Amino acid sequence: PRLHDDPLLNRILHGVVGTEADAAAFLDPTFRPAPDPFAVPNMHEAVARVGAAIGAGEPIAVFGDYDADGVTSTAILLLALEQATGKRPRAWLPDREQGYGLNAEAIHEIAASGASLLIAVDCGSGDDEHIALARSLGLDVVVIDHHQMHGAPPEGAIVVSPRVRSGAPYGELAAAGLVYLFAVALSKSGFDLGRGVGREPVGLLDLAAIGLVGDSSPMVGATRALVRNGIRCLREGRRPGVRALMNAAKIEPPRLRSHDIAMRLAPRVNAPGRMAKPDLALELLLAPDDGTAFRLMRDVEAHNQTRRAETEAMLAEAIGQIEAGVGPAARQVLVVTGDAWRHGVVGLVAGQLARRYDRPVLMLAEVGDELRGSARSVDGFDITAALHEAGRLLRRFGGHRQAAGLQLASADLAKLTERLEASARAAGLAEPRPNAIRIAADLPIERFDLPTARLLESLEPFGDGFAEPVLRLRQAHVRFADRIGADRRHLRLKVETPTGLADVLCWSAAERAAECLPGSRVDVVGRITVNEWGGRRSAQMVAEDFRPSADAASLGRTDTHPASMLAAQVR
Repeated sequence: PRLHDDPLLNRILHGVVGTEADAAAFLDPTFRPAPDPFAVPNMHEAVARVGAAIGAGEPIAVFGDYDADGVTSTAILLLALEQATGKRPRAWLPDREQGYGLNAEAIHEIAASGASLLIAVDCGSGDDEHIALARSLGLDVVVIDHHQMHGAPPEGAIVVSPRVRSGAPYGELAAAGLVYLFAVALSKSGFDLGRGVGREPVGLLDLAAIGLVGDSSPMVGATRALVRNGIRCLREGRRPGVRALMNAAKIEPPRLRSHDIAMRLAPRVNAPGRMAKPDLALELLLAPDDGTAFRLMRDVEAHNQTRRAETEAMLAEAIGQIEAGVGPAARQVLVVTGDAWRHGVVGLVAGQLARRYDRPVLMLAEVGDELRGSARSVDGFDITAALHEAGRLLRRFGGHRQAAGLQLASADLAKLTERLEASARAAGLAEPRPNAIRIAADLPIERFDLPTARLLESLEPFGDGFAEPVLRLRQAHVRFADRIGADRRHLRLKVETPTGLADVLCWSAAERAAECLPGSRVDVVGRITVNEWGGRRSAQMVAEDFRPSADAASLGRTDTHPASMLAAQVR
């Protein structure tokens, strides 16, 4: 079917939406009100309980999580409750050493603080033990969470989650989106969250967008609408903490894109929780003024730089283990351990290994006689369901289809590995595929221009479920090629188009300069973006890979060697 009048967008949208009307709605850039928050299971009950607490002046405590989704969810809830009550509740965030989710120490502190109502966000929906402890100490509990549930919700808690009921809407939303809907529901229930009773608290959408993108929520349905609205809010840059984040990331607010949230903002919000304590990130998001925000941002950025360095070192060590005998050829599930690995970084490395080897990966740090770490999976294998089946071997676990955290006794690792191997075989996990680039469409050279780049921007936001399209340029005529960057590691090609020369940026490809000499022709795959320099805008391609056009080999990503060429697939 025809989905769009423009043939390039028509090609890209095939397989994403089904009809022309769906495509129009998918691309509609206008602001859309939040969807009905009361369609989320137990939202009515949660709003009633929180509303009663506000009306009676009951002390409320908030417990969150240490990642970008958990920190932004906590910030959204604190700001919403502050508007509704005139007083900001106290928040508790766990650190990585305490582990994901509620813990006994925090619950005892909350009870001792005099709070009568505990609201847990981005955690708690499967935590029977700690919910029971909270209830025994006299706390009522509301949970707003999106994680998978195995069995009934914890007894005695009001659990706001799409996972409570099969077929419930908004299953794609991470916690930041659900907490934002909770704020909308509060407003609709008679509370003024800063814009008047009944009016959507759109000023919180910047935080929701960071949480949703940071947690890799699929960019479809409710997530897509909330993130699109949130990007508009982020571009306005009204929040001091957000301004500080964008300044550190060298982002001009009016030019912010979803890719910038994923690669530059969310990692910085994550960094304190990965390297130390997440409270610093929460303080930044709640900073009352620019002076406070920029002071906090210096510490956040220091953690971020350390996180980068440790990630690179851990990745190299893990690859060494795998290549030396952990054995991608011998195992369905790769398990890698280390005795000096920081728990906050293992999930990042596990994700990179899963993409590299196209296998589920467990990255586990040794802590005394225990192993703590993260799992990342691939299409076709629900890692959290597999861990649930092996639950007797685990001290704690939880997560999504593609990502999970876990703790176990070191002595049980071999048994766990055997159980996961059996689960992977039972699931019919496919053999690792060539590490191929998925090409959305061919781009005629005459369309390598600014109008096309702007048209492609209209497809925003990108993310899981709707990736930024990778396009192929065939037979591009190279006029100039030079090495760029402080260390001259990168290549910039200038290729000929009917409207003049256009830039193709090839990161970490300087050693391949001989493949794209001036006068040669190359095939390139990459993403078309708008480049702004010196007040002038132009189209540029950020290349994923290239090859001399005379080479009949297929294009592919260069994961293991700069000159490797693996099969590309046109979608």
